[in-house]
Amino acid sequence: MKISAAAVKAFMKRQLATEMTENGVTELRDDLNLVDSGLLDSIGLLQLVMSVQEEFKVEIELGEVDPELFTTVAGFASIVTDRSV
Repeated sequence: MKISAAAVKAFMKRQLATEMTENGVTELRDDLNLVDSGLLDSIGLLQLVMSVQEEFKVEIELGEVDPELFTTVAGFASIVTDRSV
């Protein structure tokens, strides 16, 4: 089943709720940089990747993906949707 970008973003919002509150982020805009906004550091980014893989049953090979895609909400969602069946 194809995963929608909206489903990925909703999951990300749930996962990042605490970080959003702590950093004064009220909305996960598509162009929001997850690292520059303070929501995630490198460890947090890897934890989010693992959570997304588990939730949506997708395999994300980090070496096969442009690392810059992981830094924005839209880029992250596109990585997941591109790997769904």
